[in-house]
Amino acid sequence: MLKNARNTMFSSSRVENDRRVQAEIPAFARWLLDHEIPQDLVDRRFGVVALHHVDLITASAMQGYGEEVLEVLDAVLTPRENGFQGSARDLLCALSLGSPEIGRHLDSRKLTNVLSALEKQGYDIKVTKNPSNGLKTYEMPSDVVTKGPVNADNTHTIGMPICNQTTKISPNLTPT
Repeated sequence: MLKNARNTMFSSSRVENDRRVQAEIPAFARWLLDHEIPQDLVDRRFGVVALHHVDLITASAMQGYGEEVLEVLDAVLTPRENGFQGSARDLLCALSLGSPEIGRHLDSRKLTNVLSALEKQGYDIKVTKNPSNGLKTYEMPSDVVTKGPVNADNTHTIGMPICNQTTKISPNLTPT
């Protein structure tokens, strides 16, 4: 609020500025109490709907293991006709075969976080939660990385760049 105020609104005296702000607090508090949040912005968790800016979600996913997961996902899923369907632990096993480094640095909880971020970003990753046990199942087509995220107009952006190195992986990577 104060950041966007014009300089002419304030005095060069800090004491005078503090006095003016203090004088406005009761009116501001009354406005907050009387203000009604529009129904489409009401949420149970924090009172208002959270804003997940796409750029911040992308940066967050890519800051950890997101980019590495995308690269290995592409190498692991591309040879498979049916893509992947299974738990995060099953996917982690398949990814570890494609990149032993992933197996050393990633656990199923971290992978779950990366997959959730990629899903929010628009990648074709479907998450289903089993109501009886609460476990999540992930489903994604073999071209999830090359299609890239889906835009609001239901078109795909260009997929994430992948490494040019050829990785030989058996198409039958169904974990047992």
